Amino acid sequence: MQLLVCPICRAPLKRASATLVCAQRHTFDVAREGYVNLFPAHHRQSRSPGDDERMVAARRRFLDAGHFAPLRAELAATLMTACERGIGNAVDLGCGEGYFTDAVASVAVHTYGVDVSKAAIRAAARRYPTPTFVVASSRRLPLVDGSFDAATAILAPIDPDIVRVLANGGVVVRVSPGPDHLRALRDLAYTDARSHRRATTQLPGVEHLSERLVRFTFDTDRNARADLIAMTPMLHRTREDQRARALAPEHLTIEAGFWIDVLRKRH
Repeated sequence: MQLLVCPICRAPLKRASATLVCAQRHTFDVAREGYVNLFPAHHRQSRSPGDDERMVAARRRFLDAGHFAPLRAELAATLMTACERGIGNAVDLGCGEGYFTDAVASVAVHTYGVDVSKAAIRAAARRYPTPTFVVASSRRLPLVDGSFDAATAILAPIDPDIVRVLANGGVVVRVSPGPDHLRALRDLAYTDARSHRRATTQLPGVEHLSERLVRFTFDTDRNARADLIAMTPMLHRTREDQRARALAPEHLTIEAGFWIDVLRKRH
């Protein structure tokens, strides 16, 4: 099923061999790994937006170790409960290297993963062949209007454009940091670590159905903590001495906390 539109003229895209083309003859090559780049240069705020290869590799090592497996299971269960009639089309916003997109794909017929990072999308397409992965911005989704039953945003921003592509009655599942998410790690790095602020869930034409705070702990060694720092905003918000303090203990048990919000587009 092809639910992609041209990021330039918004006309539907059709596949011709290894190329996607619209009626206006704008063409986009499908990469060897199977993803497509629909993020034109004039829409970007930097030459290489999003996570770089180092951050993608760190995230993959950390997630492959199973530290956030409970969240992955909660995500799939929440989607199935929220979409009692099943999920035909789903999109994972800010999908990164695809770990959570794969969970979405386990409960949806067709799944799309969208991220601004080419490195992340390339890694996702190599690992997970079932979803359709697209380099694109969540602010200008190259997706057909009203065609998606569900959207997810896992530790990623949600923008009003998601409402346009949702079908009436379609749901959004947003996962954001709980107040004490990674507190043990942050207390080591910062002398004044504060609780996370509650992320906003307001979208036009969308009603808030439910919220739940999910907590679990995981054990880390120094390598796991280095990967965790490298895949989070802490990488750019800490000095070298702060990161050294966070990595000093040989072992550290950390609590993860996530808000899971469910929203629905009004009919």
